[in-house]
Amino acid sequence: MKLTIAYLYYDLLNLCGENGNIKVLKSILKDKADIKYLTIDDKKEFEKYDLVYIGHGINENVKLALNDLKKYKNDIEKYIENNKFFISTGSSYEMFGKKIDDVEALNIFDYSSKTFEKNEVFEVNAFVDDCSSTIVGIINRTSSNDNKKNYFLSINEGIKYKNFIGTYLLGPLLVRNPEFLENLIKKLTKNPDYKLENKFAINAYNDTLARKKYKKYKD
Repeated sequence: MKLTIAYLYYDLLNLCGENGNIKVLKSILKDKADIKYLTIDDKKEFEKYDLVYIGHGINENVKLALNDLKKYKNDIEKYIENNKFFISTGSSYEMFGKKIDDVEALNIFDYSSKTFEKNEVFEVNAFVDDCSSTIVGIINRTSSNDNKKNYFLSINEGIKYKNFIGTYLLGPLLVRNPEFLENLIKKLTKNPDYKLENKFAINAYNDTLARKKYKKYKD
């Protein structure tokens, strides 16, 4: 079975190297996945996708992408309700709420986002469902939202509804969190026995945890 992965707005929403999420999937799945690179005015056929990914970008580019996505609101809602996989990282996940400042968003989920003057940057070490190891990454944002339910992370951040994940977490998420990546591959390929063999990713993750423990010990 060949998977179809849609990488939306690859040219507009790729701050902080978020295309690394697609690169790691491509390196693992190889010829088992067909990756569609789609941007504004490209035709989106959500019924054909097994995974949709959208990355992080500046507010102006998020609003450009939002204007294009509005044409597909019904298709996106159906896609999500059908339990298909959708990952939206960084500022892009604001598009799925009710509003971004005074701009009407897709209104698929019950939250609104507001921009603020100062940039907010901090490291994250949290838990998610179906993952025994902690999730690591960085949040680097100039906006936030008022979501109050279905959190993705145990620190009450992001949203997880069926197989839709929205989070401000950057990293990239899949590159820095090998167990989370492994679980995603298992679900996408419907292969519960799949084991991630990327030792670089696993070692990098372990080094991150070791540095965090050392810093905590010194403090």
